[in-house]
Amino acid sequence: PYAPLGPLCRSLMGRPSHTTLRDDIDQALWRSLTDQSAPADAVRLGDLSDRQRHDRILALLTRLFQEASHEKTLVIVIEDVHWLDPASRALLTGLVVEAECRFWMIVLTTRPVETPPPTERTLHLGPLTRAESAELLEDAAHGAALSHTQLATLVERADGNPFFIEELA
Repeated sequence: PYAPLGPLCRSLMGRPSHTTLRDDIDQALWRSLTDQSAPADAVRLGDLSDRQRHDRILALLTRLFQEASHEKTLVIVIEDVHWLDPASRALLTGLVVEAECRFWMIVLTTRPVETPPPTERTLHLGPLTRAESAELLEDAAHGAALSHTQLATLVERADGNPFFIEELA
C-alpha cells in the first residue's frame, strides 16, 4: 500500500525538515514511503496497527504538504486513482479533507468507476468529437501525410479516446 505516494513525496522534498519528521516513527514512515527503508524500520513500524500507520502517514503527509506550500500554493496531481489500493485510497480521502483548509489543491484523474474519487468537485470529460480527433491525429502524426481514408479509419478506431489517438499516430 501507499506505493503511488512515493514519487510524490520524493518530488516534493529530498529530505523533510525536523519539524516534519518529528520522531523515529516519522523517519521510518518517510523512508518506507520513498523506498529507502532500512531493516530497523520494519521493527519500528511493525508495532503499529493498520489504523495507527494510516493516521501517522496522514499526519506526516499533511505536515509535508504544509511545509511544501509554505511559500507558494501547492498543486498535487495524482493520476489513475482508479488503480489505488484501499489503504492508499483511504489516505487520499484524508488528504482531500485536509486540503479544504490548506494552501494546496489536489487534482485527481480517474476512469469512470463504481466508487467515485474522494473529491469536492468532479469534471467529467467525454470523448473527443470526430473533428477534434482528426485534428489531434494530424498534430500527433508530426506532418506525416495521411489520406482521407486513413484519417477516417483511425478516427473511427480511436472512438474519441485521445490517448489511443496519440498511440495510433
